[in-house]
Amino acid sequence: MADPLTVRLESYILDTVREPPRWGENDCVMFVAGWIKIATGHDPALSYRGTYRDEASCLELIARHGGMHSLVASCLKDFRTTYLPRTGDVAVLVLPHRYRSAFREVMGIRVNGRWAIRGIDGVAFHHLPLLTAWSIV
Repeated sequence: MADPLTVRLESYILDTVREPPRWGENDCVMFVAGWIKIATGHDPALSYRGTYRDEASCLELIARHGGMHSLVASCLKDFRTTYLPRTGDVAVLVLPHRYRSAFREVMGIRVNGRWAIRGIDGVAFHHLPLLTAWSIV
């Protein structure tokens, strides 16, 4: 029998897949922030929701905050970092150059040894290099 956290996470991912991706609402960062809100009751990206509408304005927001890692770290300052992320933990990850994207860093949720990443085509599960992970629960 799966633990309640895993059941909630799987339900969250399935619900997210049904929604079309939207910048500032259901992109890779807001996907992770939505999970944190469900798991903890706290939305670390509340002040950024809906403040960008496309890739260019997202990149601009990230640049204004010194990069993806810096922006995310400031939003997750109340959570502890971990070197051994477990299912449900979140991270900033390195996106290899083979992925055609303007982003070199993305956010993901740890699920059974892989990272769930929200992209324009839905949610995919990858093994990606870790920059920093945070323990959420």
